[in-house]
Amino acid sequence: MGVVVTLIVLIGVLSAQTIFIITDTQIGQISISNDWVDSLLWLSDNSPEPGIIYDKNYEKANFTYPEESYGILSWWDYGHWITFLSKRIPITSPFQDNLPPVAKFLSAQSEEECEYSCSRSRSEVRHH
Repeated sequence: MGVVVTLIVLIGVLSAQTIFIITDTQIGQISISNDWVDSLLWLSDNSPEPGIIYDKNYEKANFTYPEESYGILSWWDYGHWITFLSKRIPITSPFQDNLPPVAKFLSAQSEEECEYSCSRSRSEVRHH
């Protein structure tokens, strides 16, 4: 009986150590720098309201964005940070909304290519 209890305690300690190591590693991978936080808070304080309530759920079928609404263009990874720290609406998000037209724009090699990408993408970009 003592061996079983010792074994259970040993497995528990080793499991806890593994969990702490994994947690420490994962937190290091998803941390956000102070520069990013400062930039996103600046965006919140120095840009107009987005024209709609940024965190409200809307019915997709009958929703139309108001004329004054706008989105923040960034690579998809940063969408949640933009939403929750800046309280603004990202054009792309970690759900990969609008990824193809934004990728074309962000990877363009010239201003002309960017302008062409924008003119072609207006109909492709879906607000979410």
